[in-house]
Amino acid sequence: MIQHADIVVFLFPAGGEKYHIQVNSAESTELFFGWDWEGRVIEHFARFTVNGVAGWGAVEWEYRHLGGRPRTVAASDPPFTHNICKG
Repeated sequence: MIQHADIVVFLFPAGGEKYHIQVNSAESTELFFGWDWEGRVIEHFARFTVNGVAGWGAVEWEYRHLGGRPRTVAASDPPFTHNICKG
């Protein structure tokens, strides 16, 4: 695998064929979900080239996030959320 800035290139065999993949990340965003932000998603919108054929799509990584939810964000929660069972 070769990675440089927003470009990743890799090769792999599958089903008796060899594949050459190039991914050019165009935009990305990071999202957190769950009451305590226990999930983290990084999404990249990208252009792909697979064996010389161009296309576009998304790449998504999902992680368990142990960093918790910032108090500054929780401070602006509506009052009804303070009594909801979150566990």
